[in-house]
Amino acid sequence: MHKRVIFAVGDEELQDGVDPLAIVIERQISYFADQDGLNGLLKFLGDNPWVRVFEVTRDGFNKENPRKPFSLWKGVDDDFKSLICAMTNFDPEKRITEREALAHKWFEGV
Repeated sequence: MHKRVIFAVGDEELQDGVDPLAIVIERQISYFADQDGLNGLLKFLGDNPWVRVFEVTRDGFNKENPRKPFSLWKGVDDDFKSLICAMTNFDPEKRITEREALAHKWFEGV
């Protein structure tokens, strides 16, 4: 039997009425958005309706539903972690460019 996956969200993760995109956004914020980065994104978006979606998602994290920042994951190469965190910074003003990414230490010798 073929398992259906939408936006990298398996059927077993979906509750009735939950949009798969909501789970994806929650994961992105959980893994990659620190407070400064998220504030930068919200400022960049201005009065865009997505601002409220990000605020509600941000406010949904608590003791029972903690964030899981990628920067704190164990067993991940520190240089790789640094590169991914720089590329996924939510603040467009602080996110590194393609050229900066390719010049990152993790790519040395490639």
